[in-house]
Amino acid sequence: MILVLTMMDLAFVMTYVMNPAEATEVDADVLILGAGMTGMAAAQRLKQLGVDSYLIIEGSGKVGGRARQQSLGEYQVQMGPLWVHGGELNLLWDLVHARNISILQTDYDDWIVYNDEGMNITGVANVIYDEGFSEALEKIVEFQHNITLSGAPDISAKAALRLVGWNAKTPVEQILELWEIDFESGTLPDLSSAKYLELYRYDEDWVIVDQQEGFLGIIDDIRNEAASPNDSTQKLILNTVIARVEQNDTHVVVHAEDGRSFVGKQAIVTFSLGVLQHKLVAFEPDLPDWKWNSIFGYRMGDYMHFYLQFASTFWDDEEWIVYADKMRGYYPLWQNFNKHWPGSNILQCVITEPESTRLAYLSDSEIQAEAMSVLRTIYGNGIPEPIDIAVPRWSTDPLFMGSYSDWTAGFSNASQAALGASVGRVNFAGEHTSYKYYGFLIGSYDEGIKSAEQVAKCIQDDSECEVYKAAYENKGCTYKEALNFDGNAIQDDGWCTFDDCLISDARVLCTGFYLQIIIIVAQTAIFSS
Repeated sequence: MILVLTMMDLAFVMTYVMNPAEATEVDADVLILGAGMTGMAAAQRLKQLGVDSYLIIEGSGKVGGRARQQSLGEYQVQMGPLWVHGGELNLLWDLVHARNISILQTDYDDWIVYNDEGMNITGVANVIYDEGFSEALEKIVEFQHNITLSGAPDISAKAALRLVGWNAKTPVEQILELWEIDFESGTLPDLSSAKYLELYRYDEDWVIVDQQEGFLGIIDDIRNEAASPNDSTQKLILNTVIARVEQNDTHVVVHAEDGRSFVGKQAIVTFSLGVLQHKLVAFEPDLPDWKWNSIFGYRMGDYMHFYLQFASTFWDDEEWIVYADKMRGYYPLWQNFNKHWPGSNILQCVITEPESTRLAYLSDSEIQAEAMSVLRTIYGNGIPEPIDIAVPRWSTDPLFMGSYSDWTAGFSNASQAALGASVGRVNFAGEHTSYKYYGFLIGSYDEGIKSAEQVAKCIQDDSECEVYKAAYENKGCTYKEALNFDGNAIQDDGWCTFDDCLISDARVLCTGFYLQIIIIVAQTAIFSS
């Protein structure tokens, strides 16, 4: 008998010949990589399902992931997720209320619009919105419905807007477009999917104004249940950056940058899409092409919102101050936090791509100088300098490399399924793997629960382990008469072997007793390597 080893098999053999202990010493059945909302929700659900052998490994010094906050004077401002979208429809709604987290409803109709000469153009903006843009948005919803039913290919949100008669040219038209699309997706309409563009997703949004912990309080509660310091075994390891994830038929070995290794039977990878796209963690064997295709095909957005606090208020009473500059997206959206914290004298500025990417490489003082030039255009040169500033930089943080994901134009349902599919014993979860809630904290929470449920089944019964096959991996010989007929193949790969030459309208190649046929259809040759 001849044993044939693939390069993948050889890699496994070399790993465990060199490190035999890794094949038998298990630190935990499940290794959870990342202690953000996804990782903590996964741990909590595993424990609820009776799987108590898990270990959470986190690169930073705290749990929470992108749910962060920062002190701004006496106030705690949210640097990551800020809104509870949808009210009672949100999966986190009960958790927010159970912890008595303070929230107030955002009023998106309460706005005032200025141009880059400091003129109040709210009336003009309202007329253009009501008489043109709102109709275009309604047509987009109808367009989404039609292409979903017909199976027509997806196009960009920008192309769809033009298709329904909206083509933003003036600064006020562009700011309306940014208000409805960029503000949601974090990026330009040219890049976002029209089919999956989220318009009117929720009837209400509630902004976090909690003075204690905000969303972090929820995650801390989950941590106390899933990784209590009183547990007999350690469940959470902080300040441990993962460098490499290895797997074979029986185990997963996770290697940290500090040289430590951890062994499990299954792993749940909760790294952000940005970390995966930048290949900051190596996988051995490497992830298959279908996985990388889905990872690189999706978009990691670069949404930024920063805060300025002043000694006194000089701005309008409206909740939203909108700035329509000739340069699209230049410090466009300002939220008046006096509406939620009377007397706080805090403004939040929302920046989307590509401006957010530029700002990520500026210092706080440079951002403050540019922001103040905009505010002085609106309110005059006599306004004071801020007394404090808070700026998150998700796109340059090596633990995140972006803010949240956005459905890219042309990205298919199958590719989205591949994004969350497991590869062997390595499972993937995060807001970016959520079909319904991508880009939102509820997506992180929901995907953490789902991944834990799948892994729990697998731990308890190997036959329940998820097996994913990319569509093109299901190619093979579909001729039942062939020696190498593949009953699992859903598409013929053009190569079949027979015991003698058959009559066919295809070109045939006979070698000995075997026939290789290359199917040529519509003058297109299909070759399989």
